Amino acid sequence: MTASLIEKILWAWNDLDFLLVAGVFVAYFVYDVLYAYYMISVTDLKAGRAASFGSVLYIIGAVGVLSYVENFLYTVPIVIGGWLGTYIAVRVQKRKKHKELASKIPLHK
Repeated sequence: MTASLIEKILWAWNDLDFLLVAGVFVAYFVYDVLYAYYMISVTDLKAGRAASFGSVLYIIGAVGVLSYVENFLYTVPIVIGGWLGTYIAVRVQKRKKHKELASKIPLHK
């Protein structure tokens, strides 16, 4: 007899290692921060920097694949960590650009 979807989810939930969940979340948070900087490096034509970011991305990506092959629920911290990593990296870059632009505006007294 085939297990129902609910039974599969419950089995997967009981099989979760929450320390690994936290590790996968942090890994993919860092992954997406690095990916954002990777894209910035590619856009700025900084080959060495982009290649370095790219190689680290592959290592972190392999950790994620090995995690969710074991249990599909590990995709949840991957998605949440990835979303937050990208969001924060873009916000940091946006603030950095605003500060650069603000420093170029002359102040009149």
